[in-house]
Amino acid sequence: SDPRRPCCYEHYNPVTGVPALYRGYDDYMHSWVADLILRRVVGLVPGSLEPKPLPIGVAFVCSGIPCRGETLRAVGDGVGVDVVRQR
Repeated sequence: SDPRRPCCYEHYNPVTGVPALYRGYDDYMHSWVADLILRRVVGLVPGSLEPKPLPIGVAFVCSGIPCRGETLRAVGDGVGVDVVRQR
């Protein structure tokens, strides 16, 4: 509910859409959220170093991406994505 604290919930109330807080905490970040960002926003998919992002027009910098024993940095300008090896 706070955009400064990204989180997701496994369970939502199907009528109200309110996340369930029965577990006692609300800031758990599932790995599938990170996977969706890397695959769809950054455009990195297994087996390829050629980024293929969805055309959503978002500028970003994503660094420290582990891939095949190397560390990558991806920079998107809202139109395309450049991926370089970090040193």
